Amino acid sequence: MPNTADVILAVLKARGVDRIFGVPGAGPTTQLMESASKVGVETVLVGHEGSGAFIASVYGEIKKVPGVCFSILAPGATNMTTGVAYAYLERAPLIAITERVENAAYENEYTQRIDQLALYSPITKAGYIINSATAFETTEKAIRLAMEGRPGPVHLDFPRDQATLESKFRNIQKAPPARLSDVDIRDLDVLAPICERINRYRRPVIVVGIEAKRSEAGPEI
Repeated sequence: MPNTADVILAVLKARGVDRIFGVPGAGPTTQLMESASKVGVETVLVGHEGSGAFIASVYGEIKKVPGVCFSILAPGATNMTTGVAYAYLERAPLIAITERVENAAYENEYTQRIDQLALYSPITKAGYIINSATAFETTEKAIRLAMEGRPGPVHLDFPRDQATLESKFRNIQKAPPARLSDVDIRDLDVLAPICERINRYRRPVIVVGIEAKRSEAGPEI
């Protein structure tokens, strides 16, 4: 029976992720590395958690899958926020995984406990706590949310007591392509008024938004 970390990595692998970036500790991040090795996902160790998030963000932009970065709890999680903020501002798909104090000890733990969901909330599209019973669904949801609409980072807070618990892996369905707009760029009736205005000028200037890069609209432009 797979454990929670196994399920997370299996879903990431199935969605095209072949590298994860970060600084491990002695809890869920170590287990993530072991699970990554099982499915052929490479772990790239970095010197600083923020660097890992930057690299993962660019990886996600290039590969067109969510980049994945990870950190230990507390100081490691705070270090990673700069790179996560970059992904948020640059619209890069990213999944940022942070270790979290055990669920059973969370209310009474003071030395390494901060509200990491609150910390990441302003710089992510959403944040979720990983649970062994719903790890598959949560990971799928995080990937989908990171990619759809305006791409960006999603935060997963991973309690130390959940990583090695048994978890269920379900069949992965092919994700439908994300649509940025209901307008079809190939619809000439839609484009006709725009083309008419452009054709009035000898040297028109077109200012194109950042989403044109993601949708590979170069030939149409």
